[in-house]
Amino acid sequence: QRSQSLGIHISDADIEEELRRQFVPTAAPGQETDPGQLEREFKDSYSGYLTATGLSDADFRVIVEEQLAQQALAGVLAQAIEERQQHVEIQWIQIPIDGQILIGDVEQRLVNEDFTRIAQELNSPSQFADPNGYVGWVPQGAFPELDDYMFGNQEDEIEALTPGSVSEPIFTNEAYYLIKVLAPSEERDLTGLMGSKLLRESVDAWQREALVAGTGQGFVRMNFNSRLYEWVTDQVFITAPRIERPTPVPELLPGIPVVPGGG
Repeated sequence: QRSQSLGIHISDADIEEELRRQFVPTAAPGQETDPGQLEREFKDSYSGYLTATGLSDADFRVIVEEQLAQQALAGVLAQAIEERQQHVEIQWIQIPIDGQILIGDVEQRLVNEDFTRIAQELNSPSQFADPNGYVGWVPQGAFPELDDYMFGNQEDEIEALTPGSVSEPIFTNEAYYLIKVLAPSEERDLTGLMGSKLLRESVDAWQREALVAGTGQGFVRMNFNSRLYEWVTDQVFITAPRIERPTPVPELLPGIPVVPGGG
């Protein structure tokens, strides 16, 4: 219901269409199809999936409805993401929160050891950083817990890190970080990878705020010309047995190479 405040409504027909998109087999080009056979295969595939997962038809339709609503919500919020943003260039050491390495010990090692060498040794695999811990240019909001260190916070009188300086240990729900600023804030084009991350953070933030504030938001008109919106509406948010076609992250601006996403 929160998404209805943004003019988003998911109908029974939308849900049925999504179910069939996921579970009806795709015919090869030029292959004749028998509608009756396709219907039987849909029912068999869908029924088998429900049996395997232990979900009822009603339960799964609720899941599909929620995911379609989230998909549409992301499309709405994408319109507020500017294609040029302030970025800071960073490198990081990222330590898993459930590992044996203590971030305080890593901080002490930095007194006498090279940041890059420690990053090479200790970093968790990440789609956002190379083996040296180099993340590159990061826009504000892509990693909210790191923003104060990269961009500063006037309200809390926090100064941004200067180039060459390293943060104190940063604790998040996903990992522990030490970040090193390589270059100060400057306006740059948003890449597909960072645009995707920024959009996911926007969706998460909106949902958190909506839980607290209720449905006070008004109707937001969607701009169907947005490349981000086109990407979002093509995403497969629910994994079904017959779906094996990942959608690439979009180019936010023509000619910008797309960096594949990952876990």
